[in-house]
Amino acid sequence: MKNSWRAHFSVILLFLAITLIQVSPLLYHITDAIPFTHMPKEGMEVGGLGPADALQVYYKFWLFKDSIVGETPLLSDNYKFSVGDVDRIFSLQLLPLSLLFFIFSFGGGAFAYNMTVIVTTILAGYCSYLLVRYITSSRAAGITAGLIFILIPYNYAQTVGGHPNGFLIFLLPLALYLFERS
Repeated sequence: MKNSWRAHFSVILLFLAITLIQVSPLLYHITDAIPFTHMPKEGMEVGGLGPADALQVYYKFWLFKDSIVGETPLLSDNYKFSVGDVDRIFSLQLLPLSLLFFIFSFGGGAFAYNMTVIVTTILAGYCSYLLVRYITSSRAAGITAGLIFILIPYNYAQTVGGHPNGFLIFLLPLALYLFERS
């Protein structure tokens, strides 16, 4: 099984294309809105700043960015329930996802969030590809597994709905791949 960087790059490009088709409504608002559900009603594709899981995730991402470039001490949330003289609340700030958000934050908060959606979806497919290709020695089986993992409705709904498990699902095939490799 020869692993060339071109083969891996072509698989990543394939998964990028499939991901962009899947999240195409998101692309229209990539710099000015974040997704809040996988099936918004027509005319309601962009919602207001109401309470939602996506806004909570966005807040955690922003909190990490603020701890790097702003006032927030790392791994704390000094804004939450900050009434009077209270201790800062410990927060993991959704690491490692918030690192991706920080990397893409040059384009604004909405852009960084949406790029985190896109990159973690690609990672889910690519890590599945690596696992299945390693086990079966078949590139076609790996690509099929990656496509299934990208297109599985649960993953898509969780990711665009703002649930951290949707973003982090790529860690499951990655952990299994690394376990098999070890």
